[in-house]
Amino acid sequence: MAVVKAKGQITIIDQNDALSFQSFIGSNLPQTQIYSQDNNSYVPNWAASPYLVLTPQLFISGIPGDSMAIAGRIKAGSAQWRKNGTLLSNSADYAIQAAAPFALTVKKNDNAGGGNVKYEFSAILVDPNNGLETSFSAVISFNTVSNSGSGLLAIITADNGTIFQNDQIQTLTLTCDLFRASELLTANVGYTWGIRDLGVFAPTTAGASAATGQKNVTLPVWPMLWQAPR
Repeated sequence: MAVVKAKGQITIIDQNDALSFQSFIGSNLPQTQIYSQDNNSYVPNWAASPYLVLTPQLFISGIPGDSMAIAGRIKAGSAQWRKNGTLLSNSADYAIQAAAPFALTVKKNDNAGGGNVKYEFSAILVDPNNGLETSFSAVISFNTVSNSGSGLLAIITADNGTIFQNDQIQTLTLTCDLFRASELLTANVGYTWGIRDLGVFAPTTAGASAATGQKNVTLPVWPMLWQAPR
């Protein structure tokens, strides 16, 4: 019978040198849609120009700017759009760009009558240095709020998105609108901006002092804000 005189060990590491990246979906319209039960109308109305346009964006560590349009980064034929898990294709209601930036144009009010709708973009990222392929996806959700003729609803929108994009988008602007049903109210309406948590975010983080009645505010950093119409 063999006798063990000595033993040793070695550790094997599987090193992953895949690209580090982030992806998200930009929208040209707010992620909240108002449905008026009184006249069966939507604000904004996705069925009319400029429609709802969703554009996926890809940011790779160490590479400045959006990398979605860089030739060879996205594997040919891998880009897909889904709505609530169902694969979409070009039709009268959906227009999908076959090449970068692979934007999806929605030409109907997809969440008719209220509720939520989710759009997902997926593709395969190719590392040109070693040919490694990495699957990724990004999701954006929209909700529809039903508003009766006498109800007041304040909607805050981020005019150029909610993500600081290095040298591309260095400031974010928020806008608040007050609606009665689907009617935008502009007369005798005042707005007051405020920081959600003064213990965390100082008021000086705003680009300028927000006076009573100011409808929008520009932020050079990322604090969460709330705004109340009055």
